[in-house]
Amino acid sequence: MKESEKTLLLLKRKQLQLKLQATGYVKMGITFHWLDYFRTIKQLGIFYQIDYLCYGTEEEKPYLQKAIVALKEPFLLPEMVTNTNDGTRERILELYPSVSDFKYIMNLPLLDEHNTDVEAMLGKAGLLLQCSNGPVYFFSPDASPVMQLNWEDLLANGNKIFNDGILSLVFTDLSGKWIIFRSIEHEWRAGFIPSM
Repeated sequence: MKESEKTLLLLKRKQLQLKLQATGYVKMGITFHWLDYFRTIKQLGIFYQIDYLCYGTEEEKPYLQKAIVALKEPFLLPEMVTNTNDGTRERILELYPSVSDFKYIMNLPLLDEHNTDVEAMLGKAGLLLQCSNGPVYFFSPDASPVMQLNWEDLLANGNKIFNDGILSLVFTDLSGKWIIFRSIEHEWRAGFIPSM
C-alpha cells in the first residue's frame, strides 16, 4: 500500500470515528435525555430560548451539526452547536464538581432529601434565594443543551415538564447569583454562587 493510500485510509477512519462519536453524543445528550422535555415545553406553549445544543471542537462541530440535522426537528438547528467550551453549563459544572463518586451531586445546602414535586421545590428554593420572574437557565449534567425558561412558567409547569425524574436538573439565573439542583434521586439543593 502506498503512503498516500495509507494517509487517505487513516483520514477516512478518523472521519468515521468523528461521525460515530457525534451521532452517539447527540443520541444520548439530546435525543434520549432532553428531547422529551423540549417537546413538552413546546406543547405547553411557554417561553423558551435555546442557547446551545452542545459543544464540539472545530473538528467535531461539522459532524455534530450533521447529527442535529439528522434528527429532523425543525426547531433544533445546526447553528446551535457551539465550539466555545466556556458556556453556562461548562462553567457551572466546573465550579460545582460532583461531591460523590457514584452520582452527580452539587455541593450546595440541602433543601429536601426526597421530593418529587418540582413546582413546590422550585417555589421553596425561590423563596430562599429571592428569585424573581424572568428568564433562567435550565440544563442538566446528563444532557448537553442549555436553554432559557421563564421562572414563572417553571413554577406553574415544572411538574408537567420534569415529571419523569430521570435527569439531574440545574436552574440558575442569567446573572449567575443563585443555583438550584435536583439529583436523579429527587434530592434538592440550592444556594448562592460565589463570585468568580
